[in-house]
Amino acid sequence: MITGTSLTDFKNLLPAYTSWLMITNDLITLEPKHIGQQGIWAIDGGANCCKTFGIRPDVISGDFDSILDASYWGIHWEKQTPYTGQHQNIIVPTPDQQFTDTDKALSLINQLAPSQITILTHTQHRPDHMIHHLELLKKHHLNSRKIILQTTDSKITYIEDQSIWLDSYPKSYCSVIAAPKATVTSKGLKFEMTNHPLTLGQSSSISNELIGHQALIEVKGSAWIISHLNHHA
Repeated sequence: MITGTSLTDFKNLLPAYTSWLMITNDLITLEPKHIGQQGIWAIDGGANCCKTFGIRPDVISGDFDSILDASYWGIHWEKQTPYTGQHQNIIVPTPDQQFTDTDKALSLINQLAPSQITILTHTQHRPDHMIHHLELLKKHHLNSRKIILQTTDSKITYIEDQSIWLDSYPKSYCSVIAAPKATVTSKGLKFEMTNHPLTLGQSSSISNELIGHQALIEVKGSAWIISHLNHHA
């Protein structure tokens, strides 16, 4: 369990966002459609990305070993509790090396009780980061709050005993991977499933396709749902 850091004293300084966008590294290309009406949380090197695209994050957290211009953000290495930075950001030091910066950030953002969190990431050259992010979707799952892992062209969610609507376009791909066991029923896929059993390490549903613009996936048990990002939305 991650302990020792609280945002209690800073909640009144943050807008009451119900949705947050978490930016994990500086390899991401940010576009206005990524932002919308949601809070921006830069995780360590994600602050470099924000600077590049002229975006002011509401919160910057991490151990700050990947930030290229700490003075730009007003980061003070000696401070160990949250404080206000150079651009009216909340700076949250999380030096505990037992957990990754993204893991720590998710634990912190839970204090704000959001209804949705989108983790924007680029993991093309770091498969270990991708696998860890899948772990974090499972670790921080709440039925009352959705977490979406969004890459350049895909989005991944984790669900337990739930149904989820996928929005994309005809012939876009959809995959379901058990975590660790699931029974899946679908509506709107090329290869429909009816109480189809899946087991991690034994059987998965890979490269299925949407027939139209939406599909319904019902999972009994737990699973990761991977779908193609709808760039036309």
